[in-house]
Amino acid sequence: MTGRARSAHTARVGDDEPDRPRYWFEAKRYGWGWDWPLTWQGWLAYAVYVGVLLVPTFRSHGDIAVIIVVTAVATPVLFAVCLWKGEPPSWRWGDGTSSEGTGSGRDLPDRW
Repeated sequence: MTGRARSAHTARVGDDEPDRPRYWFEAKRYGWGWDWPLTWQGWLAYAVYVGVLLVPTFRSHGDIAVIIVVTAVATPVLFAVCLWKGEPPSWRWGDGTSSEGTGSGRDLPDRW
């Protein structure tokens, strides 16, 4: 992958351990994906994404085809940035455990 160590302990803003990577985006506590940015670079990535989505909305005079194309290009780019600079995603259940999706069904909560 990207050479990042996959561990339950991630570098947060203010961590003093230089051997751990510093992530721009924290993994979500529940579910799969990323939460709010941890650094200014993450906030900048989100702001650029929103700006890229808003500019054609106003400049194309509501042409839905332009908006769809821009969204279809910008969203995978943001996803790639989150994969590259964010904490490695996995299914999380809020208690600090993560599931890599073994496919056995044992990684699902009891309510399912």
